[in-house]
Amino acid sequence: MKYSICFLDASGRTVRSEVMPLAGDAAAARFAIAQLPQRAIIEVWKEYGLLTRLFRDKQTISPMPTAKAELLAQNAPNREIEGRASS
Repeated sequence: MKYSICFLDASGRTVRSEVMPLAGDAAAARFAIAQLPQRAIIEVWKEYGLLTRLFRDKQTISPMPTAKAELLAQNAPNREIEGRASS
């Protein structure tokens, strides 16, 4: 599956975007999380839908469908998922 990874500055302006084949939604999320230390905001798009938006400074992950959010929480335990209380 092809995903669009958008790298944004702190003001929310797109700095760069890449389209790349990744194994699935979880692989796309892991890729974005790995890039987060160098970027203010990262968006992961699949076709025309936004899968997630990551914020480096807030240390949060935007809402996703529950199963995907749980997978991200397991892979990024130090981050809180917006709209969900941390456990």
